[in-house]
Amino acid sequence: MAVLAPGGVPDPWLTFLTEITGAIPLVALVVLVVLLYGRDTLANRSVPGPEVLGLGSRADSTAQSSGTITGE
Repeated sequence: MAVLAPGGVPDPWLTFLTEITGAIPLVALVVLVVLLYGRDTLANRSVPGPEVLGLGSRADSTAQSSGTITGE
């Protein structure tokens, strides 16, 4: 470490440069994916409900809580 940072204290600008150098490729990759696939393709789904976990649909849980029977 003494060879990289004489005196044991790293340069704050060098630290900032390494953080920016690491972030730029990641941001560029995200922008590239959004440009290639488009916003509509990447976000064309609604928020999943409890049926994804096997807990039944929202309509079923609402009908059960109100005491009505569906599906007959």
